[in-house]
Amino acid sequence: MTATTRTTFILSLVALFVAAGTVGVLQSAVISGEHVEASAGRSADRSGAPARRPADQQDASPAARTKEQKETGRVEVTFTAADGVQLYGDLYASERGKTAPAVILFHQAGANARAEYASIIPVLRAQGYAVLAIDQRSGGTRLGGTNRTVDHRGGRVTGYCDAYPDLEAALHYLIASGYTGPRVAWGSSYSAGLVVRLAVDHARELSGILAFSPAAGGPMKDCSPDDVIDRITIPALILRPASEMKYESVRKQLDAFRRAGLKTYVAKNGVHGSSMLNPKRVEGGVEETWKVVLDFLAGVFQER
Repeated sequence: MTATTRTTFILSLVALFVAAGTVGVLQSAVISGEHVEASAGRSADRSGAPARRPADQQDASPAARTKEQKETGRVEVTFTAADGVQLYGDLYASERGKTAPAVILFHQAGANARAEYASIIPVLRAQGYAVLAIDQRSGGTRLGGTNRTVDHRGGRVTGYCDAYPDLEAALHYLIASGYTGPRVAWGSSYSAGLVVRLAVDHARELSGILAFSPAAGGPMKDCSPDDVIDRITIPALILRPASEMKYESVRKQLDAFRRAGLKTYVAKNGVHGSSMLNPKRVEGGVEETWKVVLDFLAGVFQER
């Protein structure tokens, strides 16, 4: 199956998911060299109250976990960041084995992997990709669900920049687990900003990155992606909704990505972060945005 045929097939699946109310379609415009800065810090989770896991998300019995794994393809994993923080995530293997291309997903502020990526992971898996989605130490219950990493830290949430070791740990975990195929890191809002830095620090271990609404100001000032844009040497796709283009800082940031020769995309009806791919959070379709994303991934993985 050629890359074009495969992408067409996946977009057909997306359309089916839309009809089922699972994944949708969005009319967007590819504007070469335009971006929007994520509203860094506006959605920071600083409640301080311990996040309790709902009853249906408490540690399940081995039999229940095996049943869930068979039904979803999801295996819960844990690993440790360089500074000793225990991280939780979900690994979805590919039928193509550990040589398959892999996508590492990082959520936005105040959120968690399962809530933000529930409608996105099935599309990536249908493409044949392995997927690792983690709960960073800076997150919570925004968008629904529970951040397991925060929960197991007694509800303690850190700043955005403090979560950078979590991204590095996820990349290293995937490599240590024997995944030898090309790898792409995918970030949303504050994690999109961190993914840009990951592309610079770990260019040899990554084949590319996707950054949805990369945050840069406020709480991100000590780890701003804007400081390293001109040092990116691997393929990158920067995505923003048109609604964020009203901010001068966002327009300047997108211009900087464009001058660096990186791909950019502005979604007409999109919303902040990776949610621009979720039809339940977007007024309009997401099909065109998905096509841009899948074409980028196919191109990156074919190059390696």
